[in-house]
Amino acid sequence: MDVVWHLDDVITFELDSFAYADAHEDGRFVGLTMSKPSAVRQGGLLVDPKVALKQIEAGSRSGHEDAGGGDEDGNSKSNGGDESTGETSNDGGETQVPTRFHATKELTTNRVVRDAGQIYEEIVSHFVTNGASVRVTLDIESEHLDRLTEDQRAAIRENLKTLGFADDDWGMS
Repeated sequence: MDVVWHLDDVITFELDSFAYADAHEDGRFVGLTMSKPSAVRQGGLLVDPKVALKQIEAGSRSGHEDAGGGDEDGNSKSNGGDESTGETSNDGGETQVPTRFHATKELTTNRVVRDAGQIYEEIVSHFVTNGASVRVTLDIESEHLDRLTEDQRAAIRENLKTLGFADDDWGMS
């Protein structure tokens, strides 16, 4: 149980957490908070904590009271306007819906399972629950094969085959 009392020693906001914003407008996050939001909206956004800290710090340096879109405690304020959907309007009329989506994220090796679960919950699930087909891939790369034994390399080859990986490349640099 002592480990619980020392979690702050090993968990950092920048690596283990995220911020929340109601929307992204004019290059800024609206309703940005680094604490528990008062409400979570359908179009709400998870924000990289490093990006959130930069916006909040930039706002405090320029003297903006609402640097992060929240109050001084980081609590979200409602902007009172329409939520941003990320869709563009041609001439004030019909809205164009994007036809293609692609995103890439490098995962931290000691947090792959946690990060993959979070990516599913926060991104992939939106596609799945709406019946939209989505393809998720996983790439694994290393340039330090000399640190593996032949038995480890053989085990990796067998596991790749068993897990259904399409290709593997054990080339020379």
